[in-house]
Amino acid sequence: MSVAMVESAGLRRQYQKGALLSPRTQASATPAGRGGHNCTRWAAMLTAIQEIAMHILDENTVAISGFASIRERVLLQDRGFFRHAVPDECFDGFGPCVYFANAWFSPGGSTGLHHHQGVDIVSLIPRGQLLHQGTIGAGALVNAGNVQVQYDGGQGFSHNEINPTDAVQPLLQLWFKPSEISGGARYQVVQPTPDGLTVVYGGPEAGIQAEVLNWPQGGQLWVPGRVLCYVVSGNGQAGSAGHRIELQRGLLIKADSLQLHSESALQLLLVRQL
Repeated sequence: MSVAMVESAGLRRQYQKGALLSPRTQASATPAGRGGHNCTRWAAMLTAIQEIAMHILDENTVAISGFASIRERVLLQDRGFFRHAVPDECFDGFGPCVYFANAWFSPGGSTGLHHHQGVDIVSLIPRGQLLHQGTIGAGALVNAGNVQVQYDGGQGFSHNEINPTDAVQPLLQLWFKPSEISGGARYQVVQPTPDGLTVVYGGPEAGIQAEVLNWPQGGQLWVPGRVLCYVVSGNGQAGSAGHRIELQRGLLIKADSLQLHSESALQLLLVRQL
């Protein structure tokens, strides 16, 4: 199925040569001819895909940008929140989630001290370490697998994130419009459970929730409701309304719900609308 065909159905699915479709789905997605029967089947299939609203973005299709000692692929930017032009390949905002990027520091690099106002920032450290400096939580060393959360609290904060090692340091970062706009800025480090689901930000009152899923081989999980799912590491499958895709590192999926199955140890970053 070509990208043009998918976009004609109103979807923003991104993939290369149909590689993300299972063989069964891929075979059924190819029109056999131009007869009325085949056109009807093709139109019905497009309608079904549109109804399940399963959007897929492969980060390898996104251009690399960055600043200071950081390089990144920005996968989601809210077009109403950011004043500058947002690349077409990015997903738009997902409720209060206005930004998501896969970034990496050069050895010994840093962002430099800079200020944020009006956003809560959630950062997952997939491996290595990150040294945090700033107006809140200064001096914290965030270890591999942990999540750093900086809350605006109606006050804003300045921070400098530093790679203290001589290796490239990855970082996954989400920005949220805060539900709490009082109480002052604050800092937190969350250590996700190694074999389950951990809430790292938000909850019912915020209307949105960020979670880290560390799942063993052969695990299965149903994720209800609107969900944003990024594959940090591992392999598996994700399904919605009878359609199934292969999970691989660097995929970002937006769906109305997901059935997940891990074929190896799997780490996912989830954002769910509640």
